[in-house]
Amino acid sequence: MLQSVYKLLIIEPNPFIRLGVEAILKRNNRFRVQLTNTMDMESLMTSINFFSPDIILANPIAFGFHAEVQWKSAHRSKLIALCVNNMYSGYLTGYDATLNLEEQPEAFIQQILSTIALPEEEDLDDENERLLSPREKDVVAFVAKGLTNKEIASKLSISIHTVITHRRNIAKKLKIHSPSGLTIYAIVNKLVNIDEIQA
Repeated sequence: MLQSVYKLLIIEPNPFIRLGVEAILKRNNRFRVQLTNTMDMESLMTSINFFSPDIILANPIAFGFHAEVQWKSAHRSKLIALCVNNMYSGYLTGYDATLNLEEQPEAFIQQILSTIALPEEEDLDDENERLLSPREKDVVAFVAKGLTNKEIASKLSISIHTVITHRRNIAKKLKIHSPSGLTIYAIVNKLVNIDEIQA
């Protein structure tokens, strides 16, 4: 019986770690590995869209702790954080799993395969679950008006992390992942007036 082959993208700026992880993964013929050393988010998003990886192995501090929101919105990949210890575990809630770089190669590979086997989150088929909360509607309205996450956090007296969490939940409920898409949604659902939208 043929086993599935998984496309895997490694996002790690350190060449020694990047090549070391690649060497471990190439021991297993179930992975097709793509490396990237770009530190430019736009180029990285292009790579994700082009390669369409099944799994993304990423250094969580390379692009900031909340970059995973953009990575996962670009493609429905399993996202695994590459770490040397657990000191950042509280910041990694957006990841499907955490990989300790000090693990033995066999355990390293098994962790990846276990993560792949995790079931996808169920689609929100219940119409009530698709409805936005009042706070989520506020966030959509501010996004439509062109405010940044920092500005939205200030307006609502919440943290930037909470704003990002709201936006992730909004994207999951509405299946809309772009500010322009949210702007159209906000206008159609009368969350904002057209004259409130920044040109």
